[in-house]
Amino acid sequence: MFQWRYQHGIQTSSFYLIPWDQSLTFRETSLFRDVFMLFRLTVLGCFLSSASSAATLSLAYDPERLALAQGVYCKQETVDTLAAPNTEAGEINLFERSPDFLAETNVIPALLGIGFGIKVETLDGAFYDPVEVTVTHPPFQHTGTTTQRYMSTIGGTGGSIVAYSFDIPRELAVGTWTFTVSTMDETLYTATFEIVAPGQAPNYAALCAGDLTS
Repeated sequence: MFQWRYQHGIQTSSFYLIPWDQSLTFRETSLFRDVFMLFRLTVLGCFLSSASSAATLSLAYDPERLALAQGVYCKQETVDTLAAPNTEAGEINLFERSPDFLAETNVIPALLGIGFGIKVETLDGAFYDPVEVTVTHPPFQHTGTTTQRYMSTIGGTGGSIVAYSFDIPRELAVGTWTFTVSTMDETLYTATFEIVAPGQAPNYAALCAGDLTS
């Protein structure tokens, strides 16, 4: 499901467009945290498969206007919802704080309790209102949904994140997911993620649960 957060008066989103604190950067972790995360993944026995190791971040955008980063995060607690009739759930979750990426990657295991998305910053301070967020993906079980969309904003004085979290089993659609963010006049960026079967990517869900034995 899409998710949003409010910051500096800008509405943000599970699909989401979410501002994060300006003090944060795309490289949010220290060397210690990087080493510690590697240790945790080693204990879990969750190594990247050859396919995910070879995968490259898939982004199409203008680097003179935007700074983007793809990643995976732990699902956030929601504080409210907004109606979004063209999404699977019919609403977007709102949450209080922007998620920290566990890793910058576009290879995501199909596991409940994790989310994935794109952090965005406009380099010239431009504010785009509205933008349409469109996500296409393999068919969901039972409903057959392949496309979801909603309206939001990006830019201004802070960053944003467009993202999705796996909340229910039918959302675990293995294959290519494509995020497209557009104004009425142009496509600002597109990003693709490869959702893979559990075992073909690190078990981020176990990290989110604090379980080092899974």
